[in-house]
Amino acid sequence: METTNDAQANAVQHDYHLLHDQYQELMAECLVLNMYYQTLYAHHQGLLDLARTMQRQPPGTAAFRQTQQDYRQAQQEHRRVTQEFRRTLHQHLLRLRSYRSNQNSRLRAGLLLIRKTILIGEGNAQEAAFLKGAIQHARAHRVFLASDSTEVLCLVQNVHIDLLLLDDGLTPLAGMELYHHLHGLRGREALPAILLSPYFNSQVQAEIAHHHLHGLEKPIKVEALMRAIDQLLV
Repeated sequence: METTNDAQANAVQHDYHLLHDQYQELMAECLVLNMYYQTLYAHHQGLLDLARTMQRQPPGTAAFRQTQQDYRQAQQEHRRVTQEFRRTLHQHLLRLRSYRSNQNSRLRAGLLLIRKTILIGEGNAQEAAFLKGAIQHARAHRVFLASDSTEVLCLVQNVHIDLLLLDDGLTPLAGMELYHHLHGLRGREALPAILLSPYFNSQVQAEIAHHHLHGLEKPIKVEALMRAIDQLLV
């Protein structure tokens, strides 16, 4: 019996590492896609500026021809970046489909890998590591980390998340502001969350009560954290 349990534990650990590696690849692709998006937006603004400049210049002048040439070159570069963005997005969607397929196939095989998926949004690396370690030591949940609100948004939109732990000191969107944004996303309206902060003023406490959230003051006590997690994941 002990040998069987060890084999099952090793299988679970192996599958967890495979899923974690895929998660890291998805995160890297999210960052690349975000970079391409920012570049595309900048190119689009540049094309608009050049088009407005051409409209203000008399046709046939040297300045008009130069601006026209710059506009065409900018268009070519924009097309190149657009194609690269589409290629990367296609690869990302294929990897995401494979990731979800792997999750489903393991569940169909009867392996209880991890009961729930928790995303911790915490900018302090030491505190994030402490929270992740405490949760995984006490429960079998799968835990992902995000160091800023941009990573949180990317993960929530690409990976199934059952519970959020959000530090109110996150940037560029603070914890409560980020929760409001996530709450407005389709399919994430009922996503439970725990807000972490060294201090809750009356306004934040009122918002926590209104949205039926949990608020935990820092430094976090493990017992209180696990009680809140268990209650929200019932």
